[in-house]
Amino acid sequence: MSDPRPLDILFISSPDTGETGDFVYRVRQPGRAMAATGRARVVTTSAICALRDEMVERADVVVIDMVGDADLVRTIAKRRGPTVYEMSDNIFDIQTWNAVYGFFADQHNQSAILQLITMSDRVQTTSEHLSELFRSWHPEVTTFPNQLRTVGELPEKGEGLTIGWGGSFGHLGDIEAVAPTITGWLLKHPEVKLHMMCDPRIFACFDDVPDRQKRLFETGPLEAYEAFLDTVDIGFVPIEERGFNLCRSDVKFLEYCAHGVVPVVARVGPYVRSVEHDVTGLLYDGTEGLIDALEALRSDPERVARLRGAAYAYVEGERQEKHHVERRLAYYESVTSERGEEARGEGLGDLANHPRTRETAPGYFEIPFDKAERAIYDALALSSQGRGVEALARLKRATDLQPERFRPQVFAANGALGLGEIETALSYLERALEIEPSAFEAQLLQVIALHQAGRHEEARFVAGDGWDRNPLNARLGMLHAQQIAESGAVGAQIAILETVIESCPGYFVAWCALGLASFRHQRFAVARELLQRYLKVIPTNIDARFALAASELRLGRISQGKEQLERLLEYHPEHVSARKLLERLNPGGSP
Repeated sequence: MSDPRPLDILFISSPDTGETGDFVYRVRQPGRAMAATGRARVVTTSAICALRDEMVERADVVVIDMVGDADLVRTIAKRRGPTVYEMSDNIFDIQTWNAVYGFFADQHNQSAILQLITMSDRVQTTSEHLSELFRSWHPEVTTFPNQLRTVGELPEKGEGLTIGWGGSFGHLGDIEAVAPTITGWLLKHPEVKLHMMCDPRIFACFDDVPDRQKRLFETGPLEAYEAFLDTVDIGFVPIEERGFNLCRSDVKFLEYCAHGVVPVVARVGPYVRSVEHDVTGLLYDGTEGLIDALEALRSDPERVARLRGAAYAYVEGERQEKHHVERRLAYYESVTSERGEEARGEGLGDLANHPRTRETAPGYFEIPFDKAERAIYDALALSSQGRGVEALARLKRATDLQPERFRPQVFAANGALGLGEIETALSYLERALEIEPSAFEAQLLQVIALHQAGRHEEARFVAGDGWDRNPLNARLGMLHAQQIAESGAVGAQIAILETVIESCPGYFVAWCALGLASFRHQRFAVARELLQRYLKVIPTNIDARFALAASELRLGRISQGKEQLERLLEYHPEHVSARKLLERLNPGGSP
């Protein structure tokens, strides 16, 4: 007999105060729309919430939004119900100036995300480019573009002409590329104003624009951004054609349209599909194309009015959440039914009377930070700014507030390790493992801390024991394999890495480790296959590329070996060994 209760859907996202556009568009907005149908209850929580693991086990459907947490692997593996992983960015091409670069550039964090993807029933993304990228990792990938919650009345604009842009610091490179040319155009047309809502460091790109001609709006929640847009007539969207930008969503275009801002958009990525040129906006090619588009609109107010009206009509008629909620909810219902009736979780219980949940819309619940979680959130922000001592103080406060929780202990241990306080870290980890003996991250950090404390034998035992008890802890398995290799047992190292790959197929860093180990063990055909797979993901790795070239040469595939050496020199022209080897293979020719 079918379960009559609504589907309980749990969203897990990175720690967020609920004000960022990503959270609003990907979590809160679709969550409220699905709950409004009466066929689902939706709960949103963060990766640092103390209730996370219990709710993961009980929910009917879990949607993980860009979280790369090793301990989620452990809890997802216990679930009866389906899991859906959401990708909203290209994690392989995060810009170096982006605040999250440090996390997503780490190949172990990337691998943890891909491990979760391969464990999930389905994958959803924000753009078709992203879907194409991740179909090589999962057979069931669906695109759910961002939509608007509602579209209000078309706002009236003031006198004169104002161009503008608003966005996060992650767009710095895009703005830097066009700021000098836009500045030159503005200087020729002092009657045109520039409005920006962004980090002051981005606004500084327009230092040469006179103060009377420009205005910086303080960044804030989505409502503040929408009020900013009401002051703008023409909005430009410059994005460079690179992997990260190709996978962006088209939400900036939608926001412009809904607020009567005529979009002038680079002919790149999602905008090629979304913007109908000279109907709902203007597409441009290159910086000069941007200026041509701005000039065309400046000199033709009737064209501005026409585009403004058509763009508004498009989003009002097609791009509101209410137009798409049925498709999304049906998606979660179908993935549940595919698992069968026994696959539904126990349900999330009496959410309306739960002391931690807050019903912010009918059937839609959020879990605000408690004091300990807020301390962790603040510590993560401080750590990203290089303020490690202050961050550790906040984490100590979290452990004092909730000494019975293992996650604050793990965060505090990680913070202490970052400051070289090894014994402090070990103390936190001992307590974490008392609370949760199978915690993946705590086991890994304990091994690292023991090595740093010079307690190598103990570290080897802890790693081996933890890996034997749970082969899903991929990073611990790789660390154990490294320990084994240092003792000279290359064969045993290879066996462990093979098990890592078998147990955790998405953990692609293991492909590189096993490929390099196989190369050293003269298993050149195996090394070639593994390193080729790895280099499709991370093409710039020097050791992997050189080992692949050498493997090809050892297998008698001279032209393929030379090709790999040439590729290596494209990425790393200073690689002396590759250059000398290529010179020997090309006597009398250029490398």
